Amino acid sequence: MRRSPLRWIGIIAIITIISIGGIRVQSVEEPPNNDDRVRADVISINTLKAFRNLERPEVSFLHDLHTDALEKKNKDCSTCHQSENGQLSYKFKRLKETGRQGVMDIYHDNCIACHTNMIAAKEKTGPVVCGECHKKNQTISSSRAPMGFDKSLHFRHYTAQNKKCERCHHEYNKKSQKLFYAKGKEGTCRYCHQKETDNLNSEKIISMRSASHLACIDCHQKTQAKNMDAGPVRCSGCHDLQEQQNIEKVAHVPRIKRGQPDVVLIKTGDKKGQEPKMMRVSFSHKAHEGYNDTCRVCHLASLKSCASCHPLTAKNDGKDISLETAFHKMGHNSSCVGCHESKQHDKNCVGCHDFMEKGRQQELSSCVRCHMVPLPERTGVLSTSKAAKMAHDA
Repeated sequence: MRRSPLRWIGIIAIITIISIGGIRVQSVEEPPNNDDRVRADVISINTLKAFRNLERPEVSFLHDLHTDALEKKNKDCSTCHQSENGQLSYKFKRLKETGRQGVMDIYHDNCIACHTNMIAAKEKTGPVVCGECHKKNQTISSSRAPMGFDKSLHFRHYTAQNKKCERCHHEYNKKSQKLFYAKGKEGTCRYCHQKETDNLNSEKIISMRSASHLACIDCHQKTQAKNMDAGPVRCSGCHDLQEQQNIEKVAHVPRIKRGQPDVVLIKTGDKKGQEPKMMRVSFSHKAHEGYNDTCRVCHLASLKSCASCHPLTAKNDGKDISLETAFHKMGHNSSCVGCHESKQHDKNCVGCHDFMEKGRQQELSSCVRCHMVPLPERTGVLSTSKAAKMAHDA
């Protein structure tokens, strides 16, 4: 049967309209110049990974682009994010997961509907076709830089909150399922708020990413609503490298006091009536604080003593790092020797760190630079070679 010429004309016309529409949507979705193809506000929508492997590629969502579009229509974050207990949820159009199909429908129904309505109003908008969102080869890449609190930023928030640590610091009571302030136990947020998890049935403690976006952005928004100066609420304000470099620095930041001693004697293996396996090390806590911007440089898991996490002897399964390894591991900036080793290559630090042997094999004479050997009561002098032998025998 021969097809009518009019029918062919109709088919060609439909294909042409779809192609033109696709090109128009494409031109809106992708920024016009090469500089905008690398952005700090790129969010990968991959929520369905929590249920099973994705059937289509992740969606690269430009958050600041959508925030700006909403502001032009006098709309705010509540257009996409619901509130719970007076706080915006970081999830899109929901407060909790509703199952794979439910979450997928939320994205498809709301995103496509919004774009479709804008097309009908002859406004520039994003795609409405599956393949234009779920792209295997994305043309826009993320330049997102991690954001954290250095001593300067911490001090600025501390003074802005009238020196009330409880405004940010809290612990979680699993029994009552409530947050509470534990005075004198303040630590970095990262000690409790760990990495993002795909487990939908995980405990109440949320990830660092979720906690910071919920608490920080919420506080900034509420502060700005009072016509007061506050931190950023856009992705680029925190995660753009240039924006980070523009953040005001406090020249002289007072020491953060949390009951830590100025100087401590590090000792191991000494029980009552038993000599330690190695001589004590005098550690200047105050001096090392001045060299670093955060306590996590040394205290990775908590602000407790090193021995609370590192046992004297590592287990056979290799999961635990012994205390000796934690202090002496080469090539790791969280260990004492590893950090000092890296400073040997810094021209500003080599004056103090040059005494350590260059290379991985340390001479015994370098041990006594840290491990103090008691001086004989009468002579008052101890040669380096004798001290090294005593340290080795110990």
